[in-house]
Amino acid sequence: MSVFYFDVLQDGDLEIDHVGIECRDIEHAQAEAHRAAIEMAMDVHSSQLALKIVVADQNYRQVLWLTISIDSGEIQPSVEMRH
Repeated sequence: MSVFYFDVLQDGDLEIDHVGIECRDIEHAQAEAHRAAIEMAMDVHSSQLALKIVVADQNYRQVLWLTISIDSGEIQPSVEMRH
């Protein structure tokens, strides 16, 4: 097991992970990044989300990244053209 650090940039705010998570390998770290991103996206209470997770290994070397962008809104009914 190795420690991986998951720094999060969300809507312009950077949160540095000083603790890290023990993972079996980089694939496990990537799965953890996906899980965390999905959980964060589910907690958003606005119509927009810009999220980036940068994963670093135990030597603080960046090894992978993940981005999610969500933009949602209501569809406005179209106005019929009358002749």
